Amino acid sequence: MPFLLLDWFGEAGECAELIKKHLGHGHPLDMDKVKKELGDCFWYLARLASTFNILCSDICKTNIEKLQKRYPSGFSNEASLNRKE
Repeated sequence: MPFLLLDWFGEAGECAELIKKHLGHGHPLDMDKVKKELGDCFWYLARLASTFNILCSDICKTNIEKLQKRYPSGFSNEASLNRKE
């Protein structure tokens, strides 16, 4: 499992690097590369979830419920700054 975490972090870093170069250095954003890196991130996340016998659909459902509770009127910068949680 420790290697799954490291691999996941590495893939997230590759994705972040593409976006950083786009936003910070003016490079064109290659959406095919972003899609592939996000796919790698998702694959490792799914492997980690499986290690703990958690369904990816349950992760998504739990996150949606959390965000709906946190931002009942929808996300805004103001709501984020003043959230109680």
